Amino acid sequence: IVLEDVKKKELYILCLEQELINLENEINWLKIRIHEICSHRNILEDNTDIIQRLSQPFAIEIRQNYDDIQKHLGDIKLYFQNRIQVPFS
Repeated sequence: IVLEDVKKKELYILCLEQELINLENEINWLKIRIHEICSHRNILEDNTDIIQRLSQPFAIEIRQNYDDIQKHLGDIKLYFQNRIQVPFS
């Protein structure tokens, strides 16, 4: 019975680790996409002053979203680390 419990816990930990990897991959994809958007926006800003003035609030919003993503990623990593340390508690 103890061996079965250990196997279940190990499988559970592997599942959590895979979920964390998938989440990190998704976050990394979002980071790349945000960088692409910012780069594209910067090119447009270099072309005209009007675009630069109009896109400033958008740039601030993108930066805030990026910071929020980073914060949530940290929270999620901590959550999974705590779950892995004490599974089935």
